[in-house]
Amino acid sequence: MTAADEVGIKLDELNAKVDEATSQLRDALQGAIDKIASEPLIPPPVKNYAIKQAESGWNQYIHIPPKKDPVVEALVRTISDYASLATAGPQYCEVDFEQAQAAIGPDALGPRDDDWTSSNTQLYRNAVYSLPTKLQGLQDAVRQFCQILRDLLADFNSFFIGVLVALIGAVVAVAGLIVAIVGLVLAIPSGGAGLVVAIVSLVIAIISAVVAIIAFITLPDLEASKQTAIDRLRQVAESVRNSPWPIGPTLAGEEW
Repeated sequence: MTAADEVGIKLDELNAKVDEATSQLRDALQGAIDKIASEPLIPPPVKNYAIKQAESGWNQYIHIPPKKDPVVEALVRTISDYASLATAGPQYCEVDFEQAQAAIGPDALGPRDDDWTSSNTQLYRNAVYSLPTKLQGLQDAVRQFCQILRDLLADFNSFFIGVLVALIGAVVAVAGLIVAIVGLVLAIPSGGAGLVVAIVSLVIAIISAVVAIIAFITLPDLEASKQTAIDRLRQVAESVRNSPWPIGPTLAGEEW
């Protein structure tokens, strides 16, 4: 399993956990506030503190999905790009030039000595004799192209490893938040000061999740690697373009 595959799995896990937390958090906080408000033995300052904590926690949490979703979408596209690159790259690396080399080897093409003569003879010989050099240049270009794709794949892998570290932290933090939500729900029936403590614990879990998500969305820079690969590929293409083929024969076939 590649780092990209692991990132994809963790992305699904993070999405599921955030959706679960979102579906439970608001009701849990509201239930806790209603229970505290109905408790006559809880002093008003403590009630107000619990209510403010609950509102603060919700207000912090609602920023998580809008920050997370665009980054997740971008990562899904990046994983797709990686898969395409991983599929296409080896095909360039496996191009076989042996048959072409054999086809233009010594004595494979004419004219030989003075077996035929026309005004096109020298032009033809120039073209034939330059073929090995032209083929070698093309082979070198393909090898460079292959190496560029390999280097870019390595950069992708490094990118995904960096993302994975932050993503695992985000998943763990949101999982901890879900545990805190469950703890709050379980504390609601008993009420009292323990419920206030449960709210505070939940808010701490929300803050931890927010920090982890922020760390996750601060992704490593892959654009520089892409641009470097593009520049290198452009140089290879220009080297092939700037190596023109010799002038071909100028007479029509029937005039030879």
